[in-house]
Amino acid sequence: MKDLRNKGKEYNSEGDLLYEGEFLRNEKDGIGKEYNKKENSVFEGKFLSGRRSEGKLYVNGKLIFEG
Repeated sequence: MKDLRNKGKEYNSEGDLLYEGEFLRNEKDGIGKEYNKKENSVFEGKFLSGRRSEGKLYVNGKLIFEG
């Protein structure tokens, strides 16, 4: 069976980077970073089936959550 895991980037319609990292079957899965320009936040860590699994959440450059 072919491995469907790859690395890539996801952008919104305005061209803002939303996610960069690993994908599996076109879902966030593995190690990556998710960006939220509106909240000025970054989540860095593991994703599983498109959802955050564990990692670090930064808001305005400050670590506010790890786990």
